[in-house]
Amino acid sequence: MPTWSELWRDLTSAPCPPLAGAYTVRCPRRDDGRGWPPPDTVTTVERFEFAPPGHWRRELDGRVIVREEGERVSLMYAEDGFPWAFEPSPERLVAPGSGGALAAAHPLADPAPAGHGGRAGWAVPLDAPFAGTLRLVVDAELPLVLLAETPGGAYREELTDLRVLDGVPARRFDPADAYAAEHAWERRWQAMRSAYHDRPLPSPAYWPAPLGEPTLIDGDPATGLLVVMLDVLDAPGPADARLARTPAGAPPYTGGSFGDPEVYVHRWRAGRWDWSLAVDEPLAPGELEKVIASMPAS
Repeated sequence: MPTWSELWRDLTSAPCPPLAGAYTVRCPRRDDGRGWPPPDTVTTVERFEFAPPGHWRRELDGRVIVREEGERVSLMYAEDGFPWAFEPSPERLVAPGSGGALAAAHPLADPAPAGHGGRAGWAVPLDAPFAGTLRLVVDAELPLVLLAETPGGAYREELTDLRVLDGVPARRFDPADAYAAEHAWERRWQAMRSAYHDRPLPSPAYWPAPLGEPTLIDGDPATGLLVVMLDVLDAPGPADARLARTPAGAPPYTGGSFGDPEVYVHRWRAGRWDWSLAVDEPLAPGELEKVIASMPAS
């Protein structure tokens, strides 16, 4: 049975072969310190391909990112009292760097055999700076953190559907190939712009400050998804506000600032639509009721 020190050494120094898989992260969303807005989580899922020493292709919400990272990325958490304000990336779990929270973590028990996502591993509870108590599952063969989570599961990062590859074609990391892969997203965007060329975008009639004309950010005519940025002209109230409409019961929109756990999000349902309002400063309950009541019918 390996010790935590041995697992940590292998994680940060052993070579990693080409891989493909899924990366999922779930984080609690920030509130105002008094439970408002109500407890909420942010969940994002992306597909990735990796080839050593540091070639990455990541696909999320129809967008494709390719890049080459020369240094390993450490599993780090924010130091400002809200540790979940980090940039999600599978690079945190695939052959992680030797810095970050795990470098100063202390094991709370010996590693024990465990599996995750169909792969054998070692589970170990840790006391990690800023993150508190974490449960890690480290792959038994490769330098991978298969799972990192808090005991209650409010925070969770994991790798699943992992496949070890003989290699990844170089074109998969070519920005031109990534751009071509985004054609479906581009076509959807153009269709949405055409659909709202001469139609008003939804915007509340009431806001704590004057509003200008909203701007289309994203959408899908096939599903009714619609995302707009409100034009906040002055104080008081939030300086940045974005409104997303999704079919009732569909997964919430997580693009852009909606996927940032530091952003406050108010949610409500009206008829066949679910609405999400992402703001840099939460609205008071009474103000939010006025905003919802002033929304145009759709």
